[in-house]
Amino acid sequence: MKIPYKIDRNYRINLCETIVLFVVGTIWVGVVILITVAAVGYENVTVYGDATSFNSTNWLWYDIFIPASHRSQHRNCSAGIISLDDC
Repeated sequence: MKIPYKIDRNYRINLCETIVLFVVGTIWVGVVILITVAAVGYENVTVYGDATSFNSTNWLWYDIFIPASHRSQHRNCSAGIISLDDC
């Protein structure tokens, strides 16, 4: 069966389209890198908080980008006692 028309055509990208694609691609890669670093948790800064307050607030650098309702509660701790034979 022969197709009576071409299903592909040559398309040349001009300079303006090249610049737009490059800028959008660069922004996309930057956003993905920021999200990946924040999600994996590469935070190599040791934070010494108040030893009597387990739920003291320590802000991370990416907290300003996330609305308060969507932030995880990963920094809330509760006290516990580990006995000698706990596994």
